[in-house]
Amino acid sequence: MLQSVTHGLTQQYRYSQTSHMKAIQISVDERWLERVDADDETKLRGRSAFIRGAVLSYLERKREAEIVAAYRRGYGGAPVTDDEFSVEGDGSPWPED
Repeated sequence: MLQSVTHGLTQQYRYSQTSHMKAIQISVDERWLERVDADDETKLRGRSAFIRGAVLSYLERKREAEIVAAYRRGYGGAPVTDDEFSVEGDGSPWPED
């Protein structure tokens, strides 16, 4: 299983012992590949780890967007009314002890 670990400003990924990885073949624009290969993270962890991290990042952002959309659907149909957050009473200050 891929685990995300943050150290300072750098997010790193590591695999636990129960990880099941499958080798795949993908086509990538050569200009993108040059940029990936020039990246310091790729030089440190390798191309496959870099791409795994990018895929995980995409999936996490997509899931977060789905959650936000669900909240908007759930709460969007009931706008806040004027009296929903009104102050009870005449608005007088709290009494002093």
